[in-house]
Amino acid sequence: PGDAGAQGDADAGQVVADDAGTMSSDAGEDAGTTTPDAGDDAGTATLDAGTMPFDAGSTTMPYDAGIGDGGIELGDGGVCSATSPRGSANFIGTTVGRPNTFALARTSVLDGCNGREAHPGPDAVYRFTVPPGQVLAASVQSLTGDGSMTNPLYDPVVYVVEPPAWNCFVQNQTSTWAQCAVWSEAPAMNAAALAGADRVEWTNLGARPVEVFLVIDSLRTTAPTGLDLDSNGAPDFWVTGAGAFSVTATLTPKPAAPANDTCAGAVPLIAGSTTGTTVSANSDLTFDVSADGCLTVSEDQELGDVFYSATINPGQRFIVQASSPVADQNVGINLFNDICNEVLACKYATSRPGDPAVAFWDNTGTSPLTVMIQVFTMNGQTPGALFTLDSQFVPIPAGPANDTCSGAVVLTPGAPPTAGTTVGAAEDLTYASNNTCFDVTHQQDVFYSVVLPPQQRLVVTASTAEPNAFLDVNTFLGACMNVASCTVGASSGTTPARAIRDNKTANAQTVMVQVASNTSGAVGATFTVGAAVSAIPAPPANDTCAAATVLMSGTTAQGTFVGSASHSPLTANATQCAGRRTLADVFYALTVPAGATATVTVTPPAGLDTAINITQSSTSCSGVGTCVGRDDRGYSGEADIATYRNTGNSARTVLVQVLAYNGAEDTFSISAVITP
Repeated sequence: PGDAGAQGDADAGQVVADDAGTMSSDAGEDAGTTTPDAGDDAGTATLDAGTMPFDAGSTTMPYDAGIGDGGIELGDGGVCSATSPRGSANFIGTTVGRPNTFALARTSVLDGCNGREAHPGPDAVYRFTVPPGQVLAASVQSLTGDGSMTNPLYDPVVYVVEPPAWNCFVQNQTSTWAQCAVWSEAPAMNAAALAGADRVEWTNLGARPVEVFLVIDSLRTTAPTGLDLDSNGAPDFWVTGAGAFSVTATLTPKPAAPANDTCAGAVPLIAGSTTGTTVSANSDLTFDVSADGCLTVSEDQELGDVFYSATINPGQRFIVQASSPVADQNVGINLFNDICNEVLACKYATSRPGDPAVAFWDNTGTSPLTVMIQVFTMNGQTPGALFTLDSQFVPIPAGPANDTCSGAVVLTPGAPPTAGTTVGAAEDLTYASNNTCFDVTHQQDVFYSVVLPPQQRLVVTASTAEPNAFLDVNTFLGACMNVASCTVGASSGTTPARAIRDNKTANAQTVMVQVASNTSGAVGATFTVGAAVSAIPAPPANDTCAAATVLMSGTTAQGTFVGSASHSPLTANATQCAGRRTLADVFYALTVPAGATATVTVTPPAGLDTAINITQSSTSCSGVGTCVGRDDRGYSGEADIATYRNTGNSARTVLVQVLAYNGAEDTFSISAVITP
């Protein structure tokens, strides 16, 4: 390693992580010593058969470069720099009384620790040395609680932090994110999945031993949280963010890559079912940011992919469905008909727990068409997982009458809901850049229109009874080309999509309504859609950023979205933020002392899906380009928890934005806890 303060200058003395998960240095390293170059101001770093001192300025981190007997090296669960005996593979630990080292483990899309959620719970960290060509597999099982109110279940989450070693302790020093190699997926919202083991695997694809850190953390706080698993409006399962656990770890040789690891080795598909694997597959296909409709998979993610092909006759639709038998394992697919290293456009889909990924391609031409199918597993595990593909070739169905914007069906406010379908529909709506709409460019959509009187509120509600279908709703004014501004709604489970639009003008408006079935319902879905019109309710007092309500630590406040509109301070390209700029939102101001950590919890009722953003200044009500804290669990009725650590030398008042995905007609509770 060299001096952490001059990482970019030290070429001979710095240990770096490449995209294969290896550590390497240049020709300046021999079998005995490593000498930093003139750009490294720390002095020297020596490498022997045992340890290498690591100078990180004010933090000294022992670094063991050897692998001893080739077994697993474990820390004591205290901090990243813990020393340990070698060779242990089964042990018990606890996060009770541990620090929250990774409170700010907020990561980019490419490196996300457990889906880029906040990690407010205490954590235990263990050090592993993985020999070349070996797979480290770790399974973490909670040993605390049964899910009852009096004995809440400890709900851990597990991730692996790659070298260089400063990724591990950076969380206690700065607000920078750590680089996670693999992470366990959030479990399905049922008691069995929550109580099950969290598993991660990491493969050393390089030629040298690699030291990594296993972090056992939690998306929960130490205070018990009640979950409404049966969606009856009342908590029925309790979890907590601290407890005892067991770890089982193994090292095994890396299996050979599958035969269809590369695009050139694509396996032809015919109608029926086939099984495949991404185990030991490499990440081969990458997309430019301009690639249209492709689910981005980059080498930085280390998600192994495999390839298939399908030949579609004229007038036929090819439908492919992907699922995995592995618990908490998601599968992603991209369909394209471009050259593999020049992919410009895709049809994509991702699976959810219990919900397969489904995508299709229509051949509207006069000659056979061959498309490529890229399959990858999506929990960040380099060794991959098993999956199943089910393929169909069927005639292209006729589209519904309102498949295009010009054929929009008129909705009458107050009338019974209208039955609709996206089966056979095409993807018609186009968007302007930096639009505020749900991006459903590659989803099947149909259209409706409704007249909204002046000074009235329109509520559009769309719901489906199909268990694997999800609906997105956009409402907008004007033509269907280059739409720039929408109000939006999304369904979640049995909760309908609900979009709200206010007409504050003196004239009636004709509002266009787009209903789209999203990626898991890519072959279409049936639904009902209805409209209601009423007076615009008075907004809540904290509807705007400038009128943010003061949030006090240690107290719980009741909030409401009733009458609220979107007043987002975020720019169109804001990073590290949750939700969308067009969602209804309300605001709070929270003062965080120097060196303290604030944990904000928003608990919605059943059926409401919320999100939280924390921005660095409560007085910045526009032009905010990044968030310092966020959370968006993706489940209606589940609490969102966002964490912010003030690393400055003085108290800071931050802005807390609470957003509602499926309508501004509900209440919620919000609380804040500040810890040193």
